[in-house]
Amino acid sequence: PEPRTVSHVSGTNIPREDARDPMGAHSPLERSEIEVAVEQPESLLIGHGIDELHARTANVDAMIEREPGIDLLDPLPTDPDPLRTEASKRPARTVKSSRQLLYVFDLKLVHPKEMYGPDPLKPTLEDHVTARHADKGAQEQAREPQRMSEYVPYFTEALRKFKRNDHKGCLEDLRFLLAQYPEDVNALFYAGLCSYNLGMYSRAREFLMRSAHHPIDTFDEESDWYLALTLDRSGDQDAAVDAYYKIIAEDRFYAERARERMKRE
Repeated sequence: PEPRTVSHVSGTNIPREDARDPMGAHSPLERSEIEVAVEQPESLLIGHGIDELHARTANVDAMIEREPGIDLLDPLPTDPDPLRTEASKRPARTVKSSRQLLYVFDLKLVHPKEMYGPDPLKPTLEDHVTARHADKGAQEQAREPQRMSEYVPYFTEALRKFKRNDHKGCLEDLRFLLAQYPEDVNALFYAGLCSYNLGMYSRAREFLMRSAHHPIDTFDEESDWYLALTLDRSGDQDAAVDAYYKIIAEDRFYAERARERMKRE
């Protein structure tokens, strides 16, 4: 069979997703939104710490220096918790005793085979231009020739930009992928982080809610935590407090940080 491909699609007028209905309709992210966004000061950035749950160093005993690259891992066991499932009230999902992950620059990804089967999608970069080119003429000059890129190399380039705090460049790559595959959980999660770091809190809230409620639950804890921060940062204090209390009740990775946040309230 022909390999799955990502093709350029133009935006359509789909109603914005209601923040309290993460499974509802949502509007596609537009390049213009990224172009006008402003990178936040480094002190306000989220998602870059080596002690975050999606960072490899948070999941190993010894924090050792390693060359940036890609590490394929054997399937890792999940940690099912029926109390957490009940508290979260998440949609029904396929029960899976293990899920294969990989790490790119020490950042966690769900292996594409978990989402797309044995023939992972290969995004075509036709019409893909970086968000940094502001006018149409510059975009035309920067337009790459049509080529095929496998999923992991494509995501590697996106995360390379994330690691360098180029959140506009990373989000543009993820925007292009999500335009064709809107339920890609890796893209949803990192798009949420990029959106927050660009001050796009409404988009961050949307992407993080979708990754938190995704049938693939790999980013549930991280998404809940960063969603709470997003609600807090955007001024929705009541919702933020509820989100912090939920994290505390589950008593998992981010529980202590949530308790610290609540002490400040």
